[in-house]
Amino acid sequence: MFSRGRCIIVPSLAESLPYIVLEAAAAWLPVIATNVGGIPEIFDGTAQSLIPPSDVPALQQAMQHVLDDLQAAQAEMEVRLARIESAFSLANMAGQIEALYQLLLVKT
Repeated sequence: MFSRGRCIIVPSLAESLPYIVLEAAAAWLPVIATNVGGIPEIFDGTAQSLIPPSDVPALQQAMQHVLDDLQAAQAEMEVRLARIESAFSLANMAGQIEALYQLLLVKT
């Protein structure tokens, strides 16, 4: 379905680390998302484009911005994708979990 869209909209009120944001970036789609949970971590470097939760006018404005300037939205997506590729790679995420387990084993 990603290939049928121009962008992904994630208007969450609460989140942890939503894979839909990671998957949309991997599919080279701009993402409009709210500033909740782990989303700012994913958007590091592009977090200024996050919108407040429940802010309908801001959501409308962000959607219109993508429609009006798809090139700018895609450029932002490329910045975000570079961040995701470095910070959220399988090796990096597995390494962080393993390091946490090692730390917990040392403390017990």
